Amino acid sequence: MRARHFLSICFLALAVSAGAAAEDPDKLPLLKDTVLYTETASACWSIDRKTWKSPVTKVFERSKVEPYDIELCNSGKYLILHMMLKYDPEEFDRHGYANFYQDLLSENGYSPLSIVDEKWGKIVGISRGEGNSLHVETERYDAQ
Repeated sequence: MRARHFLSICFLALAVSAGAAAEDPDKLPLLKDTVLYTETASACWSIDRKTWKSPVTKVFERSKVEPYDIELCNSGKYLILHMMLKYDPEEFDRHGYANFYQDLLSENGYSPLSIVDEKWGKIVGISRGEGNSLHVETERYDAQ
């Protein structure tokens, strides 16, 4: 009886320990384990950015920011841009990224898209909010 009780306490301690580790804000997911790649996007493939024909490329020319990788996912309906932005992508009002995000969304036909920024270890999800407003969500990941 005591052995069974002791084992129950050990399993409970392990479960609590595992749960605490999962909630630890210092333990960020790897890119492949983020919400973007586990829930939002699937069946992704890289495309050649030099031959890619899309209105989105006009935004790159105007902003002088180029992605180093471009992925299309979900049967080509979800765009993921891998970029290194100069400033923290969450500070989009402070550094003028709101216009950049809005332009990307507009030129992408208002279809949602994401930016993966390896420099900052952040994913920026861009979509249309209520009343055609800009809706931006961010997710942190381990970019090490």
